Amino acid sequence: MILLTILIGFSYALVMKSTHTTRGLNAIEIDLNNYDEFTLGQSTIVISLTYNPITSYPILSYCSITNLNIIKTIISSISQVKTQIESNKKQCIFDNNAILNYQSKQQIMLYDYNQEESEWIYNKFSIFGIKERKFSIYIFSSDETEYEITIANQEPLSCFSNCNNIGFCSKSQPSFCICNENQFGTNCQISSRPYKGNGQETISLESQKETLISIPLNQSSINSLDININANQKIDCFLSCQFEKDYLPFYDSQFYDLNKLDIGKITYSSEKIKECLNLFYEINKELSQQMTPKLLLLLYNKQATNVLINMSVDISNNDQGDDKIIYYILAGAFSSLILAFVLIGCALICKRRINKFEQYSTDRRNSTEKSQKEGKFHERQFSGDFIPVELYEQVIQEYPGLNVITECQICLVEFENQDLVKLTYCLHLFHQSCLDEWRKKLQICPVCRGDLTKQKYKERQKDQEIYQFGVIAGDDIEIDNKKIEEIIKREQRIKQLQFAQSTSVINTMKENSPSPSSGEPLRLKFQQKQQK
Repeated sequence: MILLTILIGFSYALVMKSTHTTRGLNAIEIDLNNYDEFTLGQSTIVISLTYNPITSYPILSYCSITNLNIIKTIISSISQVKTQIESNKKQCIFDNNAILNYQSKQQIMLYDYNQEESEWIYNKFSIFGIKERKFSIYIFSSDETEYEITIANQEPLSCFSNCNNIGFCSKSQPSFCICNENQFGTNCQISSRPYKGNGQETISLESQKETLISIPLNQSSINSLDININANQKIDCFLSCQFEKDYLPFYDSQFYDLNKLDIGKITYSSEKIKECLNLFYEINKELSQQMTPKLLLLLYNKQATNVLINMSVDISNNDQGDDKIIYYILAGAFSSLILAFVLIGCALICKRRINKFEQYSTDRRNSTEKSQKEGKFHERQFSGDFIPVELYEQVIQEYPGLNVITECQICLVEFENQDLVKLTYCLHLFHQSCLDEWRKKLQICPVCRGDLTKQKYKERQKDQEIYQFGVIAGDDIEIDNKKIEEIIKREQRIKQLQFAQSTSVINTMKENSPSPSSGEPLRLKFQQKQQK
């Protein structure tokens, strides 16, 4: 590892361009406080990596953590990077689409504007906010690789690099490339095949190859969409809205819906179409753009031979004539029926019965409002949950000491590698759905009764920040060997405590388990005991 602090200042833009040869992990330290060109609250820094495709593929990243061992684990391979990109726990960020498509140029933009409400929109264009003006970027290469790093201060309302394929620079700040209808990526360097919407199209897909198809949603009245596939062999199909995630679909993704078929159809429901249109509306409104909503269809051929595919798209609209006529007839009949019922009721029902009816309506409305408020409370409580959802396999990789616990302590079902789980602040692991249901009743850990409130989360987050920093010596951050030994001892202690606590809970449950004839489920009895 080579630690560098390299920046050269100019009158209007700060630029650094240097060539590196790396095998392993290389850290480049950047301190914006040393340069007057970077105005606090108005700075945008562009970091680019360009390499020779003949050598191995280097990976450029910006990480919010400083533990070099963890960083090396995250960016040590493309497969690890894919896991991090799809994870809810963003410890390192990348130029997602460039890496997933093995582009020769990777680019990350960092800005220190106070735009937290719209930051999620800029993240989809590989633009990320920074809280500290002193940070490091990291490059990893498995083999000895030569690459060029460029760091520049982006001037207002201008893009650092050229937008390829007729792309243009946005007028927002920070600025970035707005690509045309069939291009994607930070520099519009990724191409797709447009679906022309004129009937059936034929696609020849080579063995172990993929093709990306863009399908425009030009009509706001689309109700549902069916993609018909007719192929001579089975292929993998991934379908999504363009900005549904911060990256394009790729053939071994864990979080895109996979359809394996040779003859059949893929349906995109009206609910998903509405979500896609709303997503584009929010992005266009924030960026003052008029980007056309698009669906992305990735076709991947795993077969040993080429595949011939015939594809067509069927669109169902809301404004079809027959449907409108039926709707108007039913609406008119229903309105007339309601009106007649109201008139007859007003004429025949006496005042006493009217009062009873009004009292009944009031009670029922109050009951409904109370139920709605309770429902909204739980929805607000978990819609932006501060305990992240993660893959069980990823949690075990990050916390090896937890592999002694093989089953959820609520439902007592063994974990699978692809299960969605939640890790509490007291380092107890549960299925996501199990813990969410538990916390609707109690905000304590089912195992140790530890606090699971948001205040506890903030305290835990502060402890993690303190724990992650190394030892500061002058202007450098050094690794303290004593601290590493303490971390190892702490992990061993966590492993021992987890095993002891889990064994105690399991033994207690076994001792108090009912006989088969009692008919009381074990899980219910365990929940009743925790509530007491």
